[in-house]
Amino acid sequence: MGRLAAATAGKGSGRMKVRSVGLDIGSFAVRAAAVSSDGGKVTVERFGQVTLPVGAVVAGEVQAPEVVGAAIRRLWHETKMPRRRVVLGVSSTRVILRQTDLPSMPLSELKAAVGFQAGELIPLPLDEAYLDFEVMGDAVDEEGLSRTRILLAAAHKSVVDSAVAAAHAGGVHPGMVDPTPLAMLRVLGPPSPDVIPDVAQAEAVVAMGAGLTALVVHHDGAARFVRLSSHGGDEVTERIATQLGLSSDAAEDAKRRTAAGGSASPPGTGAVVAAGAAALAREVQSSIEFYTAQPGALPISRVVLTGGAARTAGLSEALSSALGVPVEMGHMPPHMVSRPVGFSDDLVRYVEPLVAVPVGLALAAMPGRKAPLNLLPPAVAGRRRERVEMAAIGSVLTLTAAGLLLAWSVQGGRLAHQRSVLASQQAGVSSLQGKVDALSYVSATQARIAKQSGLVTTALQGSVDWVQVLSQISSAMPADTWLTSFQGHAPSGTSPGTVTLAAQGAGQLSTASWLNDLSTVPSLSSVFVTSSSRSAVGQPVAIASIANLTPAASPDRSQQYLGNG
Repeated sequence: MGRLAAATAGKGSGRMKVRSVGLDIGSFAVRAAAVSSDGGKVTVERFGQVTLPVGAVVAGEVQAPEVVGAAIRRLWHETKMPRRRVVLGVSSTRVILRQTDLPSMPLSELKAAVGFQAGELIPLPLDEAYLDFEVMGDAVDEEGLSRTRILLAAAHKSVVDSAVAAAHAGGVHPGMVDPTPLAMLRVLGPPSPDVIPDVAQAEAVVAMGAGLTALVVHHDGAARFVRLSSHGGDEVTERIATQLGLSSDAAEDAKRRTAAGGSASPPGTGAVVAAGAAALAREVQSSIEFYTAQPGALPISRVVLTGGAARTAGLSEALSSALGVPVEMGHMPPHMVSRPVGFSDDLVRYVEPLVAVPVGLALAAMPGRKAPLNLLPPAVAGRRRERVEMAAIGSVLTLTAAGLLLAWSVQGGRLAHQRSVLASQQAGVSSLQGKVDALSYVSATQARIAKQSGLVTTALQGSVDWVQVLSQISSAMPADTWLTSFQGHAPSGTSPGTVTLAAQGAGQLSTASWLNDLSTVPSLSSVFVTSSSRSAVGQPVAIASIANLTPAASPDRSQQYLGNG
């Protein structure tokens, strides 16, 4: 089968979103399933597989990352799988899972303790392996001490690195690397309804692929024993090819026809397949016996069989006979919908053993689940965090840019309005300037008048109205005096200007009246009598007087001259 793909598209599927994707790289094909969860109901949204050339993957380990990457790229293209929240499965004899109990302690101290304990539990050099662990729960030992039960996982770095490289070559960047034995347990781990909860019984899940078989013994969904062996359906194909002289492709086709009950297979195929199935059953029996020999092992109540090679004719019967317990084909539990739209009933039955592992892988990334094991290389995880952070920064920058663009648009609108107002004002100014230019002759005339007025003012500044001064003096003089001499000096520099007067009076009392009356003249100040004398008895008194001029003696005649007075 070169490829297989389908996606749900039925009524109501639009309201559910794909939440995670599981990618299973097997020896025969790469498979992927996209699942979503809605109210506890898990739906297989999409499923597909693309077969691999012989030798691209051997015993679960990728030998040709670019070849496998091309198949992954094709699978994603044909099924339109999401590229976010992808969980990559790894399965190899160099993937180790061990359960152990440690004294209860804080998580930070537990991590350090696991590092020390791993050397005793993992048959791999620790510097050549990726490690992680999952806390399974608390227990109390025989001495009443609190213990923490953990499931420790380790994988040789080359196993994980080659699988991650193949995914990257296919354009997929997984956020988690999960051991496939745990993935199939998430789907097929719920115990059989025949198992009584109060009775300590275990179940075994056997996933048999083309080149690898994974065995998980669990109690109520919790793994107690995990073992992977490099045996699988390819051994049956090789038997057919060798004993019947067929090519590998013809032998594989004969094996599948036998499983389907076809009668067109070459003669003798059924017997060879039965012998091969019995050999595979013995391998599984050996692994289970190894488990039951461990201290505290629970009896096996049934075996659940899944995987591409699980359909090998006679395998289920041979396994049941060897173990003495019921062997059933694995089925998706009721809360999982495993029938993508477009799959017939026959195709669903054919696909169900293939879909368990990728669905179980996808379930590891479901929201709300406790943190599962993750063997993703730290360097890859660091780069992934950087991409996520850069994406977040990019989102922030995009929002910031959008905000700035909006602000720029608003400010741009305001600026455009202000520019419009300014243009209008400038037009008004230009109009007024035109009117001012048209009236420029008025300004020139005003300038000439101002200049001529200045000349008149300068010419008349400081002049004394002597007529007014004499008139004021004459009006103020006493009746018994008369003016005989008058001399005036206009103001200059710091001198206020003076008048020198000579008068005659009837007697000495006339001099006193003269001084008193002239002090009332507005144009005079500081009136002073310099002499008062009589030449003979009966002669008039000669009066000599001097006074300063006041500003009233110098009226601004320029205003009268210019017509502003």
